[in-house]
Amino acid sequence: MPSHRFVSTLLLAGVTWGAAFGCGPAPSLSDESAEGLSVQVYEARKAPVSRLYQAAGTLQAQETAALTSKVAGFVREVEVRSGDRVEQGQLLIVLEADELEARLRGARAALEESRQAALEAESGLEAAEGTARLATTTYERFQELKEKRAVSGQEFDEVEERYTAALAGKKRAEAGRVRAHSAFERAEADVAVAEAMWRYTQIASPFPGRVIERHVDPGNLASPGERLLVIEQRGPLRAEVSVDQSEAGSILVGSSAELQLQGRADPVRGRVSEVVPAVDPSSRAFLVKVDLPEEAEGLSLAPGMFVRAEFTVGETERMRIPAAALFRRGELDMVWVIEEGRAQLRLVTVGSRRDDLVEVLSGLSDGERIVVQPDSTMQEGMRVTAANE
Repeated sequence: MPSHRFVSTLLLAGVTWGAAFGCGPAPSLSDESAEGLSVQVYEARKAPVSRLYQAAGTLQAQETAALTSKVAGFVREVEVRSGDRVEQGQLLIVLEADELEARLRGARAALEESRQAALEAESGLEAAEGTARLATTTYERFQELKEKRAVSGQEFDEVEERYTAALAGKKRAEAGRVRAHSAFERAEADVAVAEAMWRYTQIASPFPGRVIERHVDPGNLASPGERLLVIEQRGPLRAEVSVDQSEAGSILVGSSAELQLQGRADPVRGRVSEVVPAVDPSSRAFLVKVDLPEEAEGLSLAPGMFVRAEFTVGETERMRIPAAALFRRGELDMVWVIEEGRAQLRLVTVGSRRDDLVEVLSGLSDGERIVVQPDSTMQEGMRVTAANE
């Protein structure tokens, strides 16, 4: 027998409600001749269904930056206020930088001096190399003349002395060039450090976004690490949801979640991008971050809005019946059950509703048949016969 089936037609004998329902006297259950009603019935069966978990959360920007100062200094200018939109690289805060500017000017002056010294060392080396080449050539020629005894010993000694001095001068020039280049490189590094320190006084936006917090005004002293502005990135949002610790391990990165957003009737499907494993000791919950789909960018959403997320965390067996089989009497949920060929009223306890089906928590047993879209004239104890039996 299939888990869910509709049995098409039932013949229902017309009777009246019993006194318990205030609808008049009970009918004669032995009456077999009364004409009946055509109805549909549904066989209630338990079936595997996804186990769902719902949790509340808040919409947040995917990236948020807290801007701080890396150097101590008084605030000269604050170019934005809370709520302002900013572009990447836009200057937001300027700190007083007189001392750093002076240091930068000094470093640049020292760099220029070292550059000139390096150029002079290059020129000195070129001159020393020329002198050494000439001395070497002369020395080699006088060696040949000495072997032929064409020069005196004193003349050769003088040439040899100039040759030795020229080689020594070349070595000194080479060492001077090395020292000059080292000094130039140190000066370059000093300028880079001074420029970096000066740039720390120019605080810019790391990405396009919106200022959501401002904690500083002109004249305030900004200390290193102190929060000055908070910027949230413009673009897609994500839901940050607190999930009970009992569901740890049930929600994985990459899995999907249905998000019910404020002002939207239909949910959107997001993707779990991060599961923070640390549990908050006060709430006994851990944080799950769900990225919204691209289609949500066209909605009127903003960080801070409430969101409800539904995760699939496993599978279980549940009995679900068509919502059309359910009706209410006051505050009670009821269905018509077919027992031994007669209609019987049954009180049920229901749970969640999904896809036009209602979860039945109690009141029905596996295999019982219920009436779908019952007629308002149905009464307790009517004789019924399924058309396909």
